[in-house]
Amino acid sequence: MDNNSTITLTFKLPPFYSVPTEGERETRINIQIINTPRPITVMNWIRPDIADGQWNFSFRTTMKM
Repeated sequence: MDNNSTITLTFKLPPFYSVPTEGERETRINIQIINTPRPITVMNWIRPDIADGQWNFSFRTTMKM
């Protein structure tokens, strides 16, 4: 049976966090399943700016049951 799901993660940085002014200036999210013999990448996402404050990240996945 296939199960299509939308997964939403909420990221919330502390109020005193300030975005760095130097470096790559990007936000990266890498989601993996690690309780398998080898890690399985579910989502690898790069945004070309820095996320701050509170924000949601959603993606769709198909899990085989």
